[in-house]
Amino acid sequence: MIGARDRRRRAFVLGATLLAAAFEVAFTAGRASAATSDGQVWMQGIVRVALPRGMKLWLEVQPRIGGDGIRQLLLRPALGWQATPTWSIWQGYGFTPSFDPWRSENRLYQESLFDHSLGSLRMLNRTRMEERFIEGVEGVSLRARHLLRFTYPLDAGKRWFLAVSDEAFATLNDANGGPRAGFDQNRAYAGIRCQTTPTLALEIGFLHQFVNRTSDDDLSNDNAFVGFDLSL
Repeated sequence: MIGARDRRRRAFVLGATLLAAAFEVAFTAGRASAATSDGQVWMQGIVRVALPRGMKLWLEVQPRIGGDGIRQLLLRPALGWQATPTWSIWQGYGFTPSFDPWRSENRLYQESLFDHSLGSLRMLNRTRMEERFIEGVEGVSLRARHLLRFTYPLDAGKRWFLAVSDEAFATLNDANGGPRAGFDQNRAYAGIRCQTTPTLALEIGFLHQFVNRTSDDDLSNDNAFVGFDLSL
């Protein structure tokens, strides 16, 4: 019979293999096409607030900075409900303006989030549907995105963690003057997470972003990531 330790080891190896394959797909796509590079620093701050009756509040800010200043800003609050110990559903709003040139975007989004542990391996499985209202675009652009993320402790005290993830985006409709239906982008990530206190975690890492663009060269970006996560 297969013991619990062997099952955890196999689950970790499978997760790592799947994400390694996703990284290879992302990098191969970037190399195979005419792609423009634009390395940035993405910073993320998240505050989670537990509310009565299983409700939760999510507050997120994410500035993205390039060589000539801030490129984009994400302000993303959401209200969620913990339906089961491992599954929650969310309704959120995002204000995501881009700079140089300025372009405003407002988003509504719905999210299904599974947060499950198999031994020491923690898996986050998130599906999000976005309704994007973009300045200069007629109508609403619909986009689906799916994130698979694994964290695994690097020490016995479970203070330091390896974090790897991959997220794929697909636009579901053609918007006049805006995004076209089809594959939009992929983000492959690897980083180190430090649980500094029971409620505060810090994380740094590397994120490769491949963006499929129909009207210009594709983007293949190598981004640094710095973030914190606070639970109240």
